[in-house]
Amino acid sequence: MTKRILIAAALTVGMAMPVAADPSVGLGLSIAFGNGRTEAGVGIRLFSTDRRDHAAASLGLDYMFSSSRIRPTVGAAYLGRNSYIGRIWALA
Repeated sequence: MTKRILIAAALTVGMAMPVAADPSVGLGLSIAFGNGRTEAGVGIRLFSTDRRDHAAASLGLDYMFSSSRIRPTVGAAYLGRNSYIGRIWALA
C-alpha cells in the first residue's frame, strides 16, 4: 500500500513539471537496503529536466550485482553540476 502511494506521488510530481523541459540521462551507483541485506549495483536514469540545481522526477533501470538482476525504478532527484543525488523506489 505504501509503495503504491509513493509511486503515485512520484508520478504526480513528474506530470506536474513543465512539458517544455528537456530530459537528461544519468549513470550512477545504487545501494539497496532491505530484507536483512545490502546490495550494490549500477543504474541508468532518465530525468524529467536537465536544469542544474533543480529537482527532477526519474525513471531508471538498475543492475544489481549480487542477485544478477535488473530492477526498474522510479524516484526523485536533485540535479547538481555534473552530479545528482536522489531517492528511488524499486518497482519489482
